[in-house]
Amino acid sequence: MSSAPARAAGRLGALLAGFVPVGVFGILLLLAIGEWGLAAGVLFGSAIAAAAAWILVRLIARFVALRWLAATMTAIALVITVLSLF
Repeated sequence: MSSAPARAAGRLGALLAGFVPVGVFGILLLLAIGEWGLAAGVLFGSAIAAAAAWILVRLIARFVALRWLAATMTAIALVITVLSLF
């Protein structure tokens, strides 16, 4: 039986880790648009980015350490973004 803070930490880690595949999808899509132009970049970039995001979701769901790594990366990106505003 786990305590309430441990359950909350697990939910927070899963929540933060959920942003990583979305971010990877967006980055790959933007790179594809920049490389191949708007029409071809959206068409092929969406397929490539969706496959990469799906693989990441499966890996993050399977490995707890990878979930925490993804959550840490997201938290660091959020802190850097907020600090860059000031």
